Amino acid sequence: MSRTTFSIFVLLLSATISSYADRPEGVAADSVIVASDTVAAEPVIYQRGKATYYGRKWHGRRTSSGKKLNINGYQCAHRTLPFGTKVRVTNTTNGKSCIVEVVDRGPHGRGLIIDLTNKAAEDIGMLRQGTAMVTLEIVEE
Repeated sequence: MSRTTFSIFVLLLSATISSYADRPEGVAADSVIVASDTVAAEPVIYQRGKATYYGRKWHGRRTSSGKKLNINGYQCAHRTLPFGTKVRVTNTTNGKSCIVEVVDRGPHGRGLIIDLTNKAAEDIGMLRQGTAMVTLEIVEE
């Protein structure tokens, strides 16, 4: 297990434990508690860096996870995030974002943090340039 994955696991585990510790006595574990003074948490940026996208020649090929790559879908390659993790990718230049699923390992170029499918690259406005500075937020694992 990588250091980053372990850190995320510990963070999620501590949040789960604290939610049970704060539960009032007599409230069932599967009950939903709604508080009127709660504030939505700000998204946590997992990583910042440069993104690129797959070439058309990769369409239909098997990825490291075993899934076929669909360049018209919302998939990505990341070096360390677990397969199946959903990530919000935001172009820092124009603010456009989309959510992609980690299905492959990479990118293999220096200084790159994520490879996107053509559809995801189009949605965040980076098809023309080929690369873009992005932020990554983990949506769900």
